[in-house]
Amino acid sequence: MRMFKQKISKGVQYLVTLLFFIMIIFTVFQYIPLPMGGMFVFAIFLLSFFLCALFHGVLCLGWRSALVFVGITFIICLFFECLGVTTGIIYGLYYYTDFLGYKLFNLVPIYIPIAWFMMIYASYGVSVHIVPRDNNVTLRYHIKRALVSSIAMTSWDLSMDPRLSTEWGLWVWVDGGPWFGVPIQNYIGWFITSMSIYIAYGIYNQYTSIRGGKHDFSILFINLPTFLYIAMTINEVVASVMIDQPILALTAALSMGSFSFMAILNVLGMLRNNCTK
Repeated sequence: MRMFKQKISKGVQYLVTLLFFIMIIFTVFQYIPLPMGGMFVFAIFLLSFFLCALFHGVLCLGWRSALVFVGITFIICLFFECLGVTTGIIYGLYYYTDFLGYKLFNLVPIYIPIAWFMMIYASYGVSVHIVPRDNNVTLRYHIKRALVSSIAMTSWDLSMDPRLSTEWGLWVWVDGGPWFGVPIQNYIGWFITSMSIYIAYGIYNQYTSIRGGKHDFSILFINLPTFLYIAMTINEVVASVMIDQPILALTAALSMGSFSFMAILNVLGMLRNNCTK
């Protein structure tokens, strides 16, 4: 039975790694005009990123904890998104166009909560390099990590939102805004939404005995969420340059790049320490 579980774990690791490379490939495809259309490329990228994060969480956090993380993210982000679209009190007045297809409650495209989780998970992964975990994990630790993760998330949106709304037209800001057509309120809303998700998940972690199983994962595999965040940092810089927005590219390089740089240094230190053992 133990041997069977180890084989399953190994197989899922290979699957997660494959999904990571599929995500990278379809990230590159968005810059190439394809006859299959941009929506197909976007959907494959989004789903491969989501599944990569989900299966990685199942292995490293435990299946129950990973599913709780997904559930918390979906419920909170969908609540805030629906409230935002109908009232404008969270992010400002906006609405989603038909590009993303079917909308939950006729308000929010089904891809949106999927996108929230993949970003939430990657940002959460990179935050551990800034808020290191020790043996005595307290609620204070979870709050610190939630704060850093939320800043990493909001930094991501600084370049992504103007690109996907103003340039791609996936959603429309009714009253516009000072940051490339995006209201400042949107970023406050992003931070509040992210903090709500991370705090809820942190409380769950703090007051449950459920933990991920002990596995002999490589340092590179454990830090896959970090590489997801780094890959998206590079993507945001390149994508902003491609639409001739150097200010957005610089913003992504300085904001997301700062988190990525600190994470890279930490991972390199872990690998160096591992080699000297």
